Formats: sequence, C-alpha cells, structure tokens
Amino acid sequence: MVKEKSDKLEKYQNPVQNLKHPPCMTAGGFSSHLVPECALDFEINEDDSNDLEKEGLAWKQATRLRSIYLGLAAYGVALLVWFFAYRLGFLSLPARVGIAIISLHIFVQIGFILVVRKGWNLRFADASLTMPNIILAITVNAPALFYMTAESRAMMLFLFLFGFYFSILRLTYRQCFAVALYNISLYCFVLWGVYLWRNDQIDLHLEAFNLMVFSASLLWLAFFSGYTSFLRKRLRKKNLENQDLLKKLSDLAERDELTGIANRRKFFARAEELRAWCLRKNMNYAVAIIDLDHFKAVNDNHGHAVGDRVLQTFGRLGETELRFCDVFARIGGEEFAVMVTDTSQETCTVGLERLQHAFSKIHFGTSENSFRVSFSAGVALSDADEPLENLMDRADRALYLAKEKGRKRVEIACDTPGQLSRQL
Repeated sequence: MVKEKSDKLEKYQNPVQNLKHPPCMTAGGFSSHLVPECALDFEINEDDSNDLEKEGLAWKQATRLRSIYLGLAAYGVALLVWFFAYRLGFLSLPARVGIAIISLHIFVQIGFILVVRKGWNLRFADASLTMPNIILAITVNAPALFYMTAESRAMMLFLFLFGFYFSILRLTYRQCFAVALYNISLYCFVLWGVYLWRNDQIDLHLEAFNLMVFSASLLWLAFFSGYTSFLRKRLRKKNLENQDLLKKLSDLAERDELTGIANRRKFFARAEELRAWCLRKNMNYAVAIIDLDHFKAVNDNHGHAVGDRVLQTFGRLGETELRFCDVFARIGGEEFAVMVTDTSQETCTVGLERLQHAFSKIHFGTSENSFRVSFSAGVALSDADEPLENLMDRADRALYLAKEKGRKRVEIACDTPGQLSRQL
C-alpha cells in the first residue's frame, strides 16, 4: 500500500516522464482556454485526486491499527507481570476476577480494532482514540490493585505509567493532566475499597507516601507529555510555514515579477524537460522568440507605467491563448519565448497570427491618445537532438530578420533557401 502510494505521488511529481499522450495542437496551433500555470503544469483529475486521498486515509488507518497492536503488546507485558505477582504470592486474585480482567482486556482491544477497521473512529475529533484507549486500559487494570499485598502494591503502580508513553506527541496539556488526575482518583478509590474490605492489607502511612510519589510522578509525566506534544505541534506548524515560504521563494525565483508568467530561468529549465520528453517520444518541437514592436517608443511617448501595462497585458494574453503544455515566459525586457511540441511551420504561423490578431485589437493609453502594439516573432523548428541553445539562437536570428523586413511578421528559421516568411 505504501509503495503504491509512493509510486502514484511520484507520477504526479514527475509529469514529463509520465505523460501518456503527446501534447496535441489545435488546428490553429494554440488552444483558447485560460490556465493559471504555463508549460508542464497540469491538473490531477478528480478521480486520481480521490484515489490519492483514499490511499492516504488507508495509510493513516493502518498506522492507527499498528498503534493499537503496540498497545496490545504493552497490555500483554502488564498481564505477564500480574501473573508473576500471582505466582509469587503478592496477588491474591480470585480466578473469576482474573478471568474477567483478561476478558475485558481482550474485549476492549477487539473493540478498538473493529472500530478502526470499520472506519467508525473517523467520526471523532481524535481519530486515533488515544484518550479512550488510555482511560479504558487504566480502568481495566485498576481492580487488580485491590487484591495486592500492602508491600507490593506500590511496585505495581509503575504499570499505570504505561499510558503516558502512548500520550506523548498526541495529547494536549489539558488531556495529559486529565489522564493523570483520573489515575490518581482511581488509585484513591482502590485504597478506599482496601481500607473498607481488606483492612489488614493496608498501611496508611505507607499508602500515603506511595500516593504522594505516584501523584508527583504522574503530574510530572503529564507536564512532560503535554510539553512534548506542544513542541511537536509547534514544530509541525513551523515546518508548514517554512514550506509555504520556500514555495513563495521558488515562485519569486521562477516567475517574472511584472507579468506573473515564467521568467528566463524557469523557461530554460522547463524547455529542457520538454525537449527530453520529445526526444524520447520521437516528436518534433519548436521555439518562438517574440519581441514587441517599437516598445522603446511606447515608454518614451507614454511613460513606463503604460509600458508595464502593455507587457502585463501581453503576458496574460499569452497564457490565455497558449496550450497548458507550452512553455511561455518573459525572457527579458519586451522579449518573450514560447516552446511548443508536435508542431509544423504552418501551425506555428497560424497560432502566432491568432495571438497577434487578439493583441492588436487592444487599445492602450487614453481615449484621446490611444495606440495599439504589434509584435514580431522568429521560430526555429527542432532538428533531431539539436541543443536548446542552438534552437534559441536560430529563432533569435529569424526574429532579427522579421524586424528587418518591416516588423509585425513571423519568420521561420531554416538552413535551406525558401525560408517561410509571413506578415501578420
């Protein structure tokens, strides 16, 4: 079960290695739906999410069962001690009482196992049922103290400390002290019964001293258990905060601060992953470098605030128009890059044309002084296992060619004459 869960989690943590179907383009080269993450980010579907949730719950339930089995082993040790006390004459326990105590132990443990196996424990705030387990164990063992001799009764009190070994890391301060006070009250009740019905087996001075030591030990254990549990919860909270902080730092390191899309660093990392996947699938891919036309004039004539809005608008539009499996990023200034798979010259051109058409309809500036912005693009198609740097360099040269030919166009880089050029 644990291995299967690990395998499934690994599947979702390594999407590039586990995609079953190639990322397919629409007829125009790009899809028209908006997704929040670019490139290789993808959603776990509802069925898989439910499967992971069920497997996680099953693992937790299995852990709770193991805790119950561990508690059962502790009860076995306690019964063994009671048996030796009986054989050595320190315990004058009637057979029917002994059978009743052992039967109660078995009944209680079977009950807890059944509750966990049936999932009934999930209805409670503490699904581990730590408090009921400890309380019932103490209650079942307490009657045996009534039949102990005065000299040995104090020694058997050590068995009542077992419950705190299971409360460490689980119970709160209040719960730990509640268990301690219940222990002390139960012991006082036993001593009261011994005083009434077995007066010859009680030494009041000795029992008062034993009660004082027992109470002090229990209260200290309660404090220690509660404090340990508090530290564990605090450490867990701190770890979660650190994870959130690391995620935010990772986002800052991988996302462009202005546009919110991937930055140059993330683009190259994701593009290399996607390139490796395409090589394994024997699938072609392409890189497009996009540069906004006359962007310096936008900043000079309308101000950098307007220029920032232009960049932000294009970033959001690119995420809207591109497929979820494409890598889209701002790689510097007014330059953007896209990596697509399973593509051709025509699909790249049509896809960029659609993006150009949508972008050119947007008016910037004021109503009295509005303007529109276009872009130029250079595209390089993959050539076998060509390094990404070479592909980017060819796309960049194609971009410069598009600029030389008048801008607002796309150039497809190739090493042969008849290079495709299309004005957008």
